[in-house]
Amino acid sequence: MPTLRTDTSVPRTVTGLDTAPLSRAEVCETHTAVVFFVGDRAYKLKKPVDLKFLDYTTVAARRTACEREVALNRRFAPDVYLGLGEFRSPDTDVPEPLVVMRRMPAERRLSRLVREGAAVDDASAPSTSPAPIAPRSSGDCG
Repeated sequence: MPTLRTDTSVPRTVTGLDTAPLSRAEVCETHTAVVFFVGDRAYKLKKPVDLKFLDYTTVAARRTACEREVALNRRFAPDVYLGLGEFRSPDTDVPEPLVVMRRMPAERRLSRLVREGAAVDDASAPSTSPAPIAPRSSGDCG
């Protein structure tokens, strides 16, 4: 039987063990990632894509992107960005990295707050001029 790396905060089912049933995951897909919402957690998996301005075609590149995302976003939301996780497929030797986050209620997601015109303090804004807001697409995760 393969060795399992476990994190007690992640709900799981393993054949042969009595565990609580998993809640149904919600899935949201962007052009560079797939986000799985399970219970009080969100898991962001980078897609193996090359968009010319970014290249996630290797596991190492996806790991670096996940590490950078956590490091950057933890500065502004340390209670949301919990760290780097990973999972391993039975047919691969290299674990796939993913960003582990605390799931925010829909009414507190940044995309929704901005769309609704809420005052949002953006300490990372490079300029004082407001950026145009693009219309919401059907694939919007917020």
